[in-house]
Amino acid sequence: MKNSWKIVILATFLVLIGQILGVRFDLYTGDVVWLDLVLHVISGAVLAMVWIIISRSRVQTTSLLAFTFLAGSFALFGSFAWEVFELAVNQNMPELAAEYSLRSSTVTDAITDMLGGFVGGLIWGFLSFKNNN
Repeated sequence: MKNSWKIVILATFLVLIGQILGVRFDLYTGDVVWLDLVLHVISGAVLAMVWIIISRSRVQTTSLLAFTFLAGSFALFGSFAWEVFELAVNQNMPELAAEYSLRSSTVTDAITDMLGGFVGGLIWGFLSFKNNN
């Protein structure tokens, strides 16, 4: 259990470093615009890891589909919460949002980001199913 949290912390730092580098070197525009989606997929996997750690003793299922869907759904909820946070910052503190690239410029971008988190959660849930049963 302790090692699981270390992986979550390490992966979270990976996402934060990606965000910092993306902002610092203006990687969210131009040819590296895909970095945002990659970070959302990794974030979804991290959220799925958190769900798996927290629910390990509470959720007992032998269904790969149910386990994967629950992990993905938790990641989707976390991605949705992040997009709401980005919108709130963008609406109320536009200077801060611009400084840290906290913006979803379109509905399509926000939905793509949420789907990226969902896919990351599904992938991690699928890959983790065997270890949790």
